[in-house]
Amino acid sequence: MFKKLISNLPFNPSLIEQVSFYAKRIHKESSVRRTGLFVLGLAMLVQMLAVFSPPQATMARSNNDLINGGFVNRDQAVLHCLNNAEDFNKILEHYGITCTDVSNAETVRLGSNDYGKQLFSMGRLYYNLAGQQPVSISGTNSGQNLWLRYLWSWDTNGSSTYNALTGTTKNGLKFFILFNCGNLVFIGVPVPPVPPQPPPEIVKCPYNPNIANDSPDCKPCKDSQTRDDKTPCLVFHKKASNITQKISDANNTTAKPSDIIEYTLSVENISSVAIKFGIQENLSDVLDYADIVNLNGGTVDKNGLASWPLQNIAGKSTVLQKITVRIKDPLPTTPVSSSDPGHFDLKMTNLFGDTVTINLPTPLGKQPEVIVSQLPNTGPGTSLAVGFVVTSIVGFFFARSRIMANELDAVRLDSTTSGGY
Repeated sequence: MFKKLISNLPFNPSLIEQVSFYAKRIHKESSVRRTGLFVLGLAMLVQMLAVFSPPQATMARSNNDLINGGFVNRDQAVLHCLNNAEDFNKILEHYGITCTDVSNAETVRLGSNDYGKQLFSMGRLYYNLAGQQPVSISGTNSGQNLWLRYLWSWDTNGSSTYNALTGTTKNGLKFFILFNCGNLVFIGVPVPPVPPQPPPEIVKCPYNPNIANDSPDCKPCKDSQTRDDKTPCLVFHKKASNITQKISDANNTTAKPSDIIEYTLSVENISSVAIKFGIQENLSDVLDYADIVNLNGGTVDKNGLASWPLQNIAGKSTVLQKITVRIKDPLPTTPVSSSDPGHFDLKMTNLFGDTVTINLPTPLGKQPEVIVSQLPNTGPGTSLAVGFVVTSIVGFFFARSRIMANELDAVRLDSTTSGGY
């Protein structure tokens, strides 16, 4: 249209009115394109802020963390060690790692597939992940609620990388501490240093008077490593019943909102001597979808760890402990955390000798997450690139309309001053 009007104007001066009308339309178009370019510029600015200052995960904290929420620098990690925050110092001591070792650690980027994919990470919660095995550390509140598993088993889309502190103990054990959670990472399954043995005592074995106290056979039970190692003499079992649906064994069944679930914990002492023991059970995953109705004398902390007072379990006897919970109604629609996929996964899973899993129906608000498990990768970098292309296109058409408007104004002025010739 622009070329047609300009080329015919010398032969038909009356077209100047159409040129004037077209010029007004081009000026309006230029104003609209200017506004669009301005809005796109603001959007680009927001995307640039997202690239230079990326957001943190909405569920960065997890009960699986050795240090809840992790730490931001080495000095903060050392402070957690010195204060024994959440038994962090006791856990480090179990492997011969001192606060000085942490102070001397270097900051590195650690890949989940490094060291031939033989990296094991330690956390507090049980998940059904590759290479998983329990760790018992005496003198802590964690007890047997520590677990080792392959670091790469957390990957959901290719290998992952982590910021970590790394150091080596005086015994030659290389360790890593992840910034985002404080979890320990080792190359292979770590072997704790052998503690110093007490001087031999010339006394009879308390479990068998026919042998000496320092005899390797002087043990509470056959699975004990030493004469003071009584934990292997305790056998743990767990069972869940759905009281509402009258299901005696609710493992791998599906519960409904408001159902009453009763867990029964049993601790059997297979030795011949009494053992003092305080039952602990991590209910963190259960409490995602249920509320406690009755702990029968127990207490639960902010991390979901239920505890009961110490009690003497007589030899060759079993004690029971019951937990009653009610499924929440309505069920939470909280999305699964990328850093802790075991939470809010529509399953209540926990371990007490036996693994018990109770499935839950998918609420309406969580169905899109279940159907589309992973959205396309449209991070700030991708959005910034797309925004740059769109802004360039809009800028081109804005500049084009400005040029056309200026040329039409020049034609109108020339036609007016020359009398239409």
